[in-house]
Amino acid sequence: MIKIRDFPGAHDVVELEIKAVELMVSSIRTHYNTFSLVNRLPPELLTLIFSFVRDCYLDLSRPFPRSKICTEPLLAIPWFKVTHVCRQWRNVALENPDLWSHVVLGTKWMPENFRRSRRAPLTINHSFPSDNELEKQGIHTFNEDMDDLEEEIAHHRSHLLQLTLAGTIVDFQWILHPLHGPAPLLERLDLWNTGGPEYDAPSFPGDLNTFTPRLHFLRLVGWEASWTTLTFKTLVYLEVKPSPPAESNVPVGDFCDFLGALEKMPCLEVLRLTNVLPSPPSTAAPHSVLGPIVILPKLRQITLSEDTSVCGLALKHIVAPVTAEHNIACWGGGNYEFLLPWLSVKFNLSTPMSQLSITDNSNQLHARASISAWAGGRNIVPGADSGEERKQLLCLSLAPDTPCLYWPQMEIICNALSSANLEEIHVSYHETETYGPEEFDRINWLAIFSGNKSVRHATISFPREVSLGRLLTVTQFWREGQTQPIFPSLESFTLADVHLEYEWPVWGPQLPKWLELWGPLTKLVLQRCTIKDAMLSELRTMIPEVVEVDPLIYPAWVGVFTTGLVSVSSVA
Repeated sequence: MIKIRDFPGAHDVVELEIKAVELMVSSIRTHYNTFSLVNRLPPELLTLIFSFVRDCYLDLSRPFPRSKICTEPLLAIPWFKVTHVCRQWRNVALENPDLWSHVVLGTKWMPENFRRSRRAPLTINHSFPSDNELEKQGIHTFNEDMDDLEEEIAHHRSHLLQLTLAGTIVDFQWILHPLHGPAPLLERLDLWNTGGPEYDAPSFPGDLNTFTPRLHFLRLVGWEASWTTLTFKTLVYLEVKPSPPAESNVPVGDFCDFLGALEKMPCLEVLRLTNVLPSPPSTAAPHSVLGPIVILPKLRQITLSEDTSVCGLALKHIVAPVTAEHNIACWGGGNYEFLLPWLSVKFNLSTPMSQLSITDNSNQLHARASISAWAGGRNIVPGADSGEERKQLLCLSLAPDTPCLYWPQMEIICNALSSANLEEIHVSYHETETYGPEEFDRINWLAIFSGNKSVRHATISFPREVSLGRLLTVTQFWREGQTQPIFPSLESFTLADVHLEYEWPVWGPQLPKWLELWGPLTKLVLQRCTIKDAMLSELRTMIPEVVEVDPLIYPAWVGVFTTGLVSVSSVA
């Protein structure tokens, strides 16, 4: 054994021997690892596994769909540790620039992340922290290198593929300037203005359409823009909406400018506009022509949330395929005649409507209703099966600035739906939490379609159990002395969430007559209802088949409802 006192420098010699042994052990360990099953995986499969690990950590760092307010970059970078496991893993990771194409902003790793991505198409998804978060959580430590962002964006703009950012005008200053230049690969631009009233809205670059020849996806939330500059010929998806609570940051231009912009985007498949369309002239009428008729041959879905007259005029000027799905929310004045030209064209050209679902969300303060129309298979009646897949034709939401819905106005809408082939109607009344003398009148939606000979199945449901008296009050017929069946060809009728036992002595005698007025029923479905055997026996005397689905049993000693099994009663 070497002793320190034997000669000078013995300590250094021992250190060299230790290092030599460590190198030998490292070499042996590397050779040993080659026998590991995981290291027999081809590099392509390892790269795929690493990408899954990366995506998991990226999802953890992002605010959506979770409740975090901003991106937390430090939660995204732990996946980098795969490069520290062994030399083989490190080489595989570093030799695949696509693994580093999702750049994590706001950490010291950002420049290295850009460097390792080389020329791979880049994806950037970042939500900047608000001033309150910076002060409260100290998140500024996560954004220590943002000063270099402008230079990095400018340098790598040529291979930027997707850019998703949420922040204020102050945050966007790092992005807007370097975007003024060719971005030949950019396909997705998703910009959210999260600044409050104390911030000005950022302005969308007017010349960006000249730099992005491949842009397919554009979403602007709370940005100032002009309809004349939102003309991207390659756009497939366009969404524009203001940033609440401020509603002033909407695109500039008149109705003709809006239509002119759409005319230059023939590839659009999805169009979503919320409270951003220009107001039409005060002299506009339902059949007014305010600009070019825009043909969008590839449109699959259109979503509008605007004043009723604006929705109607916009839809009148847009020609979409008959298969396009329409989600329309109309608020403000009840100018429903503005919707009639569009509805007439929609239902004259579309596949005939076979199903209709109406949800009445009105309460003592607000009038709300949603009308959905389908074509195709049966899905509404419990237990009904069909091999044909149904297709939604439209969803029309009505929110007038009146305290209630008026029969004549709703009749105008329903009569425009072309119900000659309608087979099923489902009406759901979303009742308020309390009942009493202050209750308001409901519209008997089913009665609007009175006399329709094609209706075979009808449903009335509630989101929670109501009394028999409430059911009969809500669906009272619109005129005294009604004797003819509402639906002459009605076969089955479904009641959902009705407490038939409650108030039976008062309202029970009226139920048989009430059921007869709907039509010549052969089947009654009671879904999540409470009813006694004696009452069922009485119903069987007039209806051949009575089906209970998930009947509610009310044990008096417990005071709660429990769900039972399905039972079927029939008369030979």
